[in-house]
Order: sequence, then C-alpha cells, then structure tokens
Amino acid sequence: MKTERSKRAQSANAPDEPKGWTPDELAKYIRFQLGELTSANAHHEFEHLCFYLARKRIYPNLIPSTGPVSAGGDEGSDFETYDVVDSRHTPFFAESSEHKIVFACSLEKNYKRKITRDIQTILAANPSAKEIKFFSSQGIPRKIRGDLERASLKTHGVTLQIFDGPAIAVLLTDSEVFWIAERFLSIPSEVFPRRDNDHEEWYAKILSSESHPEHLSSDQFFRIRSAVRYATTNSEKHSDLPKLISKLKAYQKSVLPRISRRAFYEEFVASLRGLESVVECQAGLSEYLGTIDELEGVAELEDAAVLVNYVIGAKFRHLVSIDFDQVIAWRQQILSRIDELLKLDISSGRRSSLMNVKGFLFLSDWIETEVANVPGEMQKNENIQRAGSKAIVIWLKMLKHVRESPMFPLEDFARRLASFASAYGSCEGYADLARKTDSLLAERAGKEKLAEQAFERAKASARDEKWVSAIDELHIAHISAFTKENALSTVLIPLFLAKIYADCQLFSAAKYYSLASSFAAVKIEDDSLRKKAYRGLLEAGAADMANGASLQVLMSLQAATLLESEFSSGGDSPAKDFEWARLLTHTFRIAYSSSFVSEQLNSFILGVYLEKLGLTQAYQEFLPEIQTSFNSIHSFSELASRALEEGIAPPFADAFDSRQLHWEQLGLRWHISWQNDFHTTAAAEGFCALLQILLADIRAIEMSILEADVDLHLSLHDKAFQIEEVSSNERVIRKIYLPKANLDPGIVFAIATTILAMVSAIPQRSFLRVIRNRMKTGILKKTNPHAPFQDLFREFYLERDFARFRHFLGDLQIKIPEYLIETHEDLRGSKGLHPEYRRDESLTAIRKRYARTTGLLRFTLPRLKAHPPFADSVTVLKQEGWKDWHILLAAGNIRLNYIIHSRLPTDASPEQHLALVNEIMGKDECESDPSPPLDKFTIEELRKALKFSQLSTLRQLGFDCWQKTPVHSSIDAFLGRFNYWVDDVEHANPFDGGTPI
Repeated sequence: MKTERSKRAQSANAPDEPKGWTPDELAKYIRFQLGELTSANAHHEFEHLCFYLARKRIYPNLIPSTGPVSAGGDEGSDFETYDVVDSRHTPFFAESSEHKIVFACSLEKNYKRKITRDIQTILAANPSAKEIKFFSSQGIPRKIRGDLERASLKTHGVTLQIFDGPAIAVLLTDSEVFWIAERFLSIPSEVFPRRDNDHEEWYAKILSSESHPEHLSSDQFFRIRSAVRYATTNSEKHSDLPKLISKLKAYQKSVLPRISRRAFYEEFVASLRGLESVVECQAGLSEYLGTIDELEGVAELEDAAVLVNYVIGAKFRHLVSIDFDQVIAWRQQILSRIDELLKLDISSGRRSSLMNVKGFLFLSDWIETEVANVPGEMQKNENIQRAGSKAIVIWLKMLKHVRESPMFPLEDFARRLASFASAYGSCEGYADLARKTDSLLAERAGKEKLAEQAFERAKASARDEKWVSAIDELHIAHISAFTKENALSTVLIPLFLAKIYADCQLFSAAKYYSLASSFAAVKIEDDSLRKKAYRGLLEAGAADMANGASLQVLMSLQAATLLESEFSSGGDSPAKDFEWARLLTHTFRIAYSSSFVSEQLNSFILGVYLEKLGLTQAYQEFLPEIQTSFNSIHSFSELASRALEEGIAPPFADAFDSRQLHWEQLGLRWHISWQNDFHTTAAAEGFCALLQILLADIRAIEMSILEADVDLHLSLHDKAFQIEEVSSNERVIRKIYLPKANLDPGIVFAIATTILAMVSAIPQRSFLRVIRNRMKTGILKKTNPHAPFQDLFREFYLERDFARFRHFLGDLQIKIPEYLIETHEDLRGSKGLHPEYRRDESLTAIRKRYARTTGLLRFTLPRLKAHPPFADSVTVLKQEGWKDWHILLAAGNIRLNYIIHSRLPTDASPEQHLALVNEIMGKDECESDPSPPLDKFTIEELRKALKFSQLSTLRQLGFDCWQKTPVHSSIDAFLGRFNYWVDDVEHANPFDGGTPI
C-alpha cells in the first residue's frame, strides 16, 4: 500500500483541470509560435496557415498559387481568388470576392523590402489584380503599415491590406478557426480557447451530428474535441462522453499524424477524467508513446509529458495495469529526446520551450524513488521536494534563454509556477525563480502582472494553509498593485493580508491591514469599492476581539455600521454575510459578559449602544444561544479562562487605565504596556502592528536569538523617540518614549533592531549586515499600507466614543490573568540544531575540556571524590542530565573564582582579573595553590558556576551576549541548539577511580 507521501506527490504533479485560455493569453501564445516559424524558416506551414485562415475569415473562393514559396515560382503570390459565376445560389460562396485579389505570405524580418518587391512581382504577373492582401509573421507598427498601404495605392493604384503577426494571432484565437493554429503551429493540447458555457447550441449540434469516416476534416475534429472537453469538465454531461469519444476514435486513423495523436490523447484524458476508466484505450499508450524518438515538435513532446503524468495518477488510483517500470521508461525516453533536441542549433524560443517541458517532467522524478522504495528512504515529502528542486534548476537556466525570446509565453509559465507554490514553495531556489520570473514579467507586461502572479502564489499557499508564505506573496502583490488601475487590489489585498495575519495569530498586524482596506475603499473615488469599506472594519473588530480589546470591538462595529449605511445600495441583509454575523456574535457575547465586569457598562451597552445601532431585537433573538454557551461561566475569571483555552487574550483587557499585549514571536515573549488613553493607544497599537510585521519579515533568517521575555513600556512625549534600559538578569526591559506625531515605521524598525541586537548572539558586524540586507529588500514597504496607523485609527474611531465607553466602567473589581498568544509555529524563530553546529567540532571541544579540567583539578578532584556530599551532588546532577564534563567544568570554575577572590583585592581592575585568569588557566593545579574549602562545592554552587561558565562557552562558539545583565536561561537554551546537554565522548570516569565511560 502506497504512503500518504505518494498521494501528495500525485496531487502535486497532476495536470490542472482544463479550463481554456482567454483570447489575450491565446494571442500571445500564438504570436510566440509564429515567431518560431520564422526561426525555423517554415515557409510552407505559414503559407498553409494563412491560406486556411483567409478562406475562413476573408474570402472562401481561394486557390493556391503554384511553385515553391522560397523559390519565387509563385510569381509573388501564394494564393489568389478565382471567379465564381453566381455566388447567390451557394451559401459557401456568399462571401466570395467580386474581383481578382492576390494574397502573399512572408516570414522575412525585412518586411518593408519583401512587401515592396512582392507588389511589383505580383502586378507584373497579374496586371488585373485590384487588391493585394499581405500576411507577415512579424509585428509591423501601425504607422509603417499605413505608409506601405498608401504608397501601394498611390504608386500602383492597387489596394494593399497588411495582416501582421499580432493581427493573425488575434484572428486565430476564435474557437471557430483555432484548429488552424493547432494544425500548423506547435500548440500543446492543453492550450485551447475558453468557451462560454452559457450557450450550448454548439455542443448540442456536435453531439447530434453524424460521423462520416470518409470525410475527416481538421476543423470538425477540433469541434468534437471542444465538445469532449466540455462534457469532461461538466459532470452532468458525462453520460454524453461515450458517444463523443466514439466520434474521436475515427480520427485516430487520420493521415495527419498530429491529428491522429491528438485524437488518442483526448480519448485517454476524457476517459480518465470523465469516465474514470481507461480500459478501452490503455492498449493505445504503447503506440502513442512508442514514437517519442521521432517527435520533433515541442507541443507533441509536451503532450507526451502531460500524458505520462496522467498515467502516473491513474496508476496510483489503480485505473491502469501498466508496470511502473514502463512508465518510468517512457518518461526517460521523453527526457532523452528533449536532450537530443537541445544539442541542436535552435532558437532561444524553442530552447526555452524544450527546457520548460523538461522541468515539468522533473517534477515527477519522485516516482523512481517511490517505486524503488530503497532502505533509508527519504523522510516524508522529501522526495517531492527533491524533484521540485531539480525542476527549479532547469527553469532557472531556462530564464536566461527566455530573455532572448520576447514572445515566449512567460505569463503561462508564471501562472503555472504560482500554482506550484503550495507543493514546491519550500524547495531550494523556488523563491529565487519566482522573483526572477516576476522581474522579467514586470519588464514585459508591467508591475501589474507581477502583482497578479504574486497573488496567485498567495492563494495557492493559503489553500495549503501555508499562511506565512502567503503573507510574503501578498505583500509583493500589494506593493506592485498600488495603482489607480488596480484600485480593487488596493482594497482586497490588504483585507486578504489581514485575514492571513489573523490566521497566524498576529492580531495587531491584522488590524492594521484591516483598517487600511477600509481606508482605501473610502478614499478611492469608486462607489463599487466604497460599498466594500465596512468589511475591513469587521475584520478589525475580529482582531480586537482576539487581542482582548472588547470595547474597541464595539467601536469597530459602530464604525462598520455607519459605513455600510452610508455606502450600501441595499440588497441582502448584511447580517447574512459571514463577516457581519461573526462580529455581531462577538458583540452580543461582549454585551452579555459585560455584566461580569461592570453593571454600569452592561446597562450602557444593552440600553444605549445596541439600541442606537438597531440591534436590540437581534440581541434578544440571539440571547438563548448565548446563555447556553455561557452555561458553565459564572464569573469573569471563568470567562477569561475560556478565552485562554481558545488561544486569544482575555476579554475587556482595554477596560483598565493601563493596557497590555502579550505574544510570542521570533523566539521572544513580547510584553507591551502603555497608558490606555486615546492617543497613546493609537500609537501603541500601531507600534505593536509594525513590530509584528517586521518580525514576520525576518522570521526565516537565523538571528541566533537568546530566548527571553521582552518588556516594553510605551509612552508619548514631545521629543524624538528615546529608549531607556532597566537592568534585569531575568528579562529584557526597556522604557520607550514615542513622539506624539505619527509613528514612523523607521522608528519601530530602529527599536526592533535595538532589541534584537541585545538578544541576538551573532557578532555585531554580522547582525548589522543582516539588517542592512533586509533594508535593501524593501522591508519598510510592508509597514505603511496606505496611511500611518494613527491616521487610520483616528479615521474610524472617535476620541469621544473612546472616552464614553470608559466613562461607564465604574470601579472595576476584575483582574486580567497572565497570558501569552502563541503565534504560528513558522513565526516563533529558529528551532532545533543551529546551522553552524558541527558534531565533530563539538566532540573535539569536549575532549579538550576533559583534558584541561582534569589538570586544573589535579589535587582538588581527589579531595572532592572523598567528600560524600559532593558524591551525592554528582549523583543528583547526573540524574538531571549533566555530563561529567559539565560537573568538572563547574568545579573548575568554583576553584578559579576562589583563587581570584583570595589573591585580588575587591577594587582590582579588569586587566588584573584577566591576567590572573590566564595565569591560572595556563597551568595545572599545584599542591601549593590555594585549596578551596570542600563546602564551596555544593550542588547550588555547582549549578551557579556552570551557568556563569556558559557565557564563555557561547563565546568559544563564535557568539556573544550583548546584554549588560545577561539572561542566563536564554544562553542555556541557545547552547542547547549546539547539543550542549547531549554530546559527550568516551572517557575515564573522573569520580570513581577512572572506570571507562
């Protein structure tokens, strides 16, 4: 039975549900393939394409000219009209021309010279020609087209009409003629026009049509294929598939190899996706994939690669009985064929396309590991990630060639790459590939396209609940989309960001972006956006609820109600909307539970607040449900305990003169406090929001944080910001004075940097380099969504309302219990072994400690071994996990400190201390050295000695502690990332006569 890993891999590599391409997407792709015809000098394919297109879209009465195009045997024309006696009696000729029209086609890049020369040649051979239509694969500027057309009329009296590459591409996007592009260009089967499913006349017509095996036209095949795909993707049409597939089967005998291959491809995919049975077409796989070595077109190779992936998925679902060895062999054949073609002298566009397919095939590389099932198989998901990394390497190389191929379908690649974010976003190189793709896409299509792809990656990550990755992509999308043309994005992306921040338990950041969404919706001159303004405030209220700011929840609902009433155009009741229902539920719970806080407040909320908002009746209707949910809650302490169980702050934390917020992020426990007045709260909440955003940005950087509690007390003053240190051996405590003006994100970044510098063990120069690098990446662009937080706060909350709620609090008799909001695990800082940990280096250092401490305790250790209390301490400490080298190191430090205190005066200088330490540590213990009393080696003193020695151990590892008063528990936790309490070496037991350990 295959593992869950196999299922995830299958899902990650399964081809997308065919949805079709928009006309704009198709036009760009066709334009690229027309360019590839030019590179391949494929005159005949272009001539045939233009002939069939002209017959369908210009005149039906066309006949090819004679003679090869490249040789000039056609006297300048490639096809021309012929006379129709009476077009009225035949519908086919109803649109035929009434006079002689000559058509010419060219792939030449020097289109001016070619057009001028062909006009002269055509008129010399066809003096009666009244009109010339010229098809060029090149893009010809409108002014130049106009100049050439006017010159032809003026010089020769002949009407000239030019269809250049972009015009041809647009014409071919129509589903009625797209088959022409598929027949003569290298178009993969998964590239096709998106149909309007609201009109099914075309489908019904194809379903009821009769098949005539003796008349197999290409255009009819592509119509049948469209119907098959439509039926496959609409479950209610699956019963039509057998009939439609039978129509397809006839085309597997077509004399055109491309048509016959596509007929089988469509049959297999429709049978698998629509009927979930490939029994009848499984045998055809060997024939379809047996000619891989003969394939030349990139589209055919891509179809083969996609089909192999379909087979892999079918294999895991037990829908095919083909051996995996055969599937692997087919996959390797395609890769080998691609490598053969890549060795040839080919265009950058063709090379890019081949490498694109190769990367796609590498995504299924995991099946070889899955099938082999070798001992020591990679851990969960690792095989998928390795396959993704191989594909990414190929695609990074591909981008170098894409730069030289301006018409390469980069948008399609970017869209597919975005869809891979959930499965491969954590692969090495994915972020680099996404950024480089975005950069190239922005150069070609503008920053809006960059925003689109980032938004798609964010959605993919969010679907997979990879919230932190989604935050990164949404910030890129938001920064790139902030233009007048993308007004909707400036409202919805911040709202999406707010929801994701909330999912990560960063509720202050969530509130910032929620208010920014409402602010943008109100300020942008667009009534449709203003109708969405209330949504951000509803999300802000939910964030306040999670942060324990119950009174601000009520203010958020009040502001949202005002916006909804001002800008709403009616329609369904907003209470039916999930966001409204959620905040109304929070509000009613606050109203009910306010009786645990203050009778005055409860009376105000029920009698004034709800009445003013017209919610009294709704509250009464909801009351039975609230009473049921509060059945086991009889006091505020029980109410607070319920909130803590839900992972949020206790309610009514904003009802006191002092306000606090507590959360864990980046390995630190943050405790922020401030005076709870209107202006300080606006600044403090903004400070917390910016701090959370900044810390989330640097989460993936190894900052070597010494875990600690960080207490920051915020207050406002009239000067520039200041930081004042409060000494403590247990916590990092700072008083921060913020300017009364709007809080600059740079100030918060400076404060965060100062705090992090205190708790980071990396050398100061390295730390500053990390911070500078983050600055270069634009970290501060994330911290000012539309307006400073204080402006947003004052925009939607009134100082009089803030004061009014507090006025009805009365004399509070409740107490907010201690709490700590746990953020998403990816935001809690680096865990596990440190990247710089090396086991061999650790063991070498331990051997040296054994050797050195044995000499430093040469006479003291025998005395300790004979002292029963010390032996008891050793037993206890070993039970606690101490290694022998820990005990020796602690004992050595007790001896060191005793000698220092006995030989130096209390006012000795640091230089004297250092000189004596070096003297003692530089030689073995002598019998004449001062001998510490044995009662100095108590278990408490041993613990204290080891704790103080850890700072030296930290420095020996190349790190340091920059706090004036180090938090020793943090140093101990950090050393744990270097296996400080795990590593040991074989050694003689120093405490029982040298028995080996």
